[in-house]
Parts: sequence; C-alpha cells; structure tokens
Amino acid sequence: MPGAALSVEIDAKAIARIRRKLEKVQGKSLYVKMQRATLAAADLLVKPIRAAGPPNKTGLLRRSVRARTAKKRIGSSLVPSTGALVGPTAPHRHLVIRGTSERPSVGTRPSSPWRKMPDGHVIRAGTFTTGRMTANPYVDRAARGHERQAAEIVRRIWFEDVR
Repeated sequence: MPGAALSVEIDAKAIARIRRKLEKVQGKSLYVKMQRATLAAADLLVKPIRAAGPPNKTGLLRRSVRARTAKKRIGSSLVPSTGALVGPTAPHRHLVIRGTSERPSVGTRPSSPWRKMPDGHVIRAGTFTTGRMTANPYVDRAARGHERQAAEIVRRIWFEDVR
C-alpha cells in the first residue's frame, strides 16, 4: 500500500462538549455518588415493603422497616460501604421471613423436665411439638416488583452530571 493517503477530520465542537462533561464530573467523589444513589433506591422500597408486611396487633414489623447504609467489616471496625439495606429491623424479623421448623416443647423453667398442660395434667417436656411457622418472604416479593424503578433511580443519580 505504498502511496496511500490518510485523511483525519477533527470535530472541535464534539471535543469541547466532551471536555465540558468531564469537567462537571471531575472533583466529585464516585464513592459518595454511589452511596447516595443506592440509599435513594432503598428509600423507594420502604413504602412497598411496609405495605406488604404481615398485619398483626402491634405492627412492630411494619413500623421497623428502614433504609440504611450497609456497612462492611474491616478488621475489627465497621465502615460504611456504597451499598444500602432495606427491610425490617425488628428483633423477630428472621422468624417471620424465614419461618421456623417443628420444635419440641420445653418446660416453663430451664431446670424443669415437666410441663403443666392447660387442662391440669402434667407431661414430660419434649414429648410433643409446638408446630412450625411457614416462611413469609414478603420483603423479597415487595422488592421484586420495584426493581426497575430502583435501578432507574441509581442510573439517574450516577449519570446526572454527565449530560
């Protein structure tokens, strides 16, 4: 290919436009932007998860739904990460969401191997089971319906300055 000529055209306006976009992003911490985006997406999921929560007398499980920054363990300390968690914070949340298996009954006192029944007779503890509680993964069901909206929020926040 001796004698072949190469022609190059440079669009000065396009280069200037790209340079302006990059100057907007420069100096902003990507870490802070990612943290803000994931927390905003988690905030979107709070109301649907509360609404999907099982109704009960106290309402503790529904009221305890929170969006919070996830933390990762570095050595012996916890450091905020770019992720976010959303869901109930009630102490019994795992029992409702994951359910329980059949479990044997236990005595009223740790030292007592006997249990008094409501009708008055006494039986040995552990001779019958108290049944199981089926799992109710309502957090997953509620979040699954809003995944696209949450992803759109993250996308909008990440790329808001590059337009």
